[in-house]
Amino acid sequence: MSDQSHSIKMATHSVTSVLMIFLLSGAKGEFSCKFKDHDYSPLTNDAEDYVVQSEFYPNYEFIFNVCRQTIWTDDECPSGSGMCERLIESHQATDIYGLFGTAEFSEDSSGVYIEMTTANQYPCMFGGDMQSRIYFACDQSAKTPIISIKKEDYYECLIHVQISSEHACSGNPAKFKCIDNKCVEDADGMPDIKACDAVCGVPKYRCIDNKCVESEDGDKYSDCTAICGRNIQDI
Repeated sequence: MSDQSHSIKMATHSVTSVLMIFLLSGAKGEFSCKFKDHDYSPLTNDAEDYVVQSEFYPNYEFIFNVCRQTIWTDDECPSGSGMCERLIESHQATDIYGLFGTAEFSEDSSGVYIEMTTANQYPCMFGGDMQSRIYFACDQSAKTPIISIKKEDYYECLIHVQISSEHACSGNPAKFKCIDNKCVEDADGMPDIKACDAVCGVPKYRCIDNKCVESEDGDKYSDCTAICGRNIQDI
C-alpha cells in the first residue's frame, strides 16, 4: 500500500479515536495465557515488544507482544493496543491491527493462535474489520523466539505473524534418533534435531583386525583411525 493510502487510514483513525479510547479502557485486565493446558506465558516479553518487518513494504514493521498489550505506544498506537504497524525509521504508528481487549485463543490446521481485531471501532478502509493473529510454532532449537510473517494482506486489512519457539512445544520435549539414516522421534534420542542431523547419514566405523570398517554402532572415521593407527586405511 502506498504512503498516501496510509495517510488516508491515519486520518480515518483520528475520527474514531474517541470510540477507541472507550474500548481500550475496557480492555481485559486478566488474560489467561494457557490454551488446552499449555502455558504460553514464557513468551510474554515485559522488556520489549516483538518486531517483524513487512514483507510487502520494507519501510514498515509490525509490533506486538504475547498475552499482553504492546509496551510501545504513541498517538496512533495507544495503550491497550495488541498489534500495530509503524514506520521503521521514524517509529510513527500508521495502523492498529488489533486491540488487546479482543484477544482470544483459537486454532486451525496451521496450529494455535491468538486473534485480535479492532472490534469495528477502526474499520478497514476496504470494508470489514482490522485483524491480526499470532501463531505459535514448536521449534525445540529456538531458544530465542523466531518471528516471521505468515500472511500479510493490506486489502483484507490483516496481518498474521508466527512465533517459533521451544516454549510453543507442548508435552515432553521431542527427542530424535538416527534410524536408517533418518532422524526420527525417539524417547532415547537427542534433544536437538539439528544435532541428530549433524551425525545422521554419516558413515560410522569400528576398528576390526586393525582396520576401520563401517559399522552401525561405530564412531566417526577420525575417532576410529585414532584407535587403529594413523596409517590404517578404510576397506
